[in-house]
Amino acid sequence: MQRVRFLSAQLSFLLAAAIGCSKDPLAGLDSGTGPAVSDGDLFRLAQPASAWVYYKRSTTPIVRESVPHPAQQILVRFNPTAATQLDVQGKVRAAAFFPDSSVIVKELYNGGAITSYVVMMKLAGSASAGFGGWVWGEYTPIGSAKYSTTGRGGACSSCHSVGIDYTRMNDSHP
Repeated sequence: MQRVRFLSAQLSFLLAAAIGCSKDPLAGLDSGTGPAVSDGDLFRLAQPASAWVYYKRSTTPIVRESVPHPAQQILVRFNPTAATQLDVQGKVRAAAFFPDSSVIVKELYNGGAITSYVVMMKLAGSASAGFGGWVWGEYTPIGSAKYSTTGRGGACSSCHSVGIDYTRMNDSHP
């Protein structure tokens, strides 16, 4: 069922983009019936813990600007559920499909100080879920929302739709 929802959402997005018939990037996306995820909850889930696995299994920041998430350095980490979709080098497997409860966090740094947490949580049944069943948010270091879960990934999906299950690390930061 999740795969059908994913393909249906992707098709709706591509059709809307191709014919330009909708100003709403979420038009045609069915909302889940489960509970919404609050920004506070998503921010709390994004806080570092010992069980997280870092992209390429390295805590060395990647020195590269990431559009639209400008920073001098980034670190990306995966909770244990999401980490099941990484290969032995710590990169996202080519045919990965992240299970529900996967959380991926991109930490953005400038001058060694964290400036933002950009968070994706796979929870297909949530009323907050957008394309691919992901809940999306971006937060300041103290948890104020820069991009709220209420946006359902509408500002994120156009760039992320080309990635592996809406992730972009392998192609953006090889």
